[in-house]
Amino acid sequence: MGCVASKGVFVQSSQKELPDYVSPDDIRLVQESWLLVQSDMDNVGLIIFKRFFDLNKDLKRLFFTKLRGDSMNIDTIETADFNDEKLKMHGRIVMEALGAAVECLHDSDQLTVLLIGIGERHMMYGVKAEMVPRLWPAIVTTLEEQLGENFDNKTGKAWERVFHYIGSKVMQGISAWRPKK
Repeated sequence: MGCVASKGVFVQSSQKELPDYVSPDDIRLVQESWLLVQSDMDNVGLIIFKRFFDLNKDLKRLFFTKLRGDSMNIDTIETADFNDEKLKMHGRIVMEALGAAVECLHDSDQLTVLLIGIGERHMMYGVKAEMVPRLWPAIVTTLEEQLGENFDNKTGKAWERVFHYIGSKVMQGISAWRPKK
């Protein structure tokens, strides 16, 4: 399949490109491990976002309109749960974008365009660049659980380097976005 648009320190730099972050072996490890989780994207995405919001209750306000549950109002947002079906749908969209990024790891130019575009769209929703790294703990913990023995230290480090690249380009898109005049 071709490249299609479908806990560390993050450096937001438009100067660093994919080979500055990841090796060919990192790409291989990430793509092989992705094959093991992609068949259950709905469940994996749901787990990631439930964990993300458990860790980042202060960010739930950004998602209130899109994901709110029946018993949720703006005053109870930090303690109430989002609607699981809506959260699963959002998780699927994010997992599909992550899958597209994983597929594009051999095409740095296409991947960069994809990720900067994602950042620009997230800016319009009120996401700030410094929020992007906060997704990593939820992703890495979920990948580790889902992959089990297939998630060794080398695979974890490869994912971390890939996510650092992804995060840096999404943050670049967030920072570069300007409203159209």
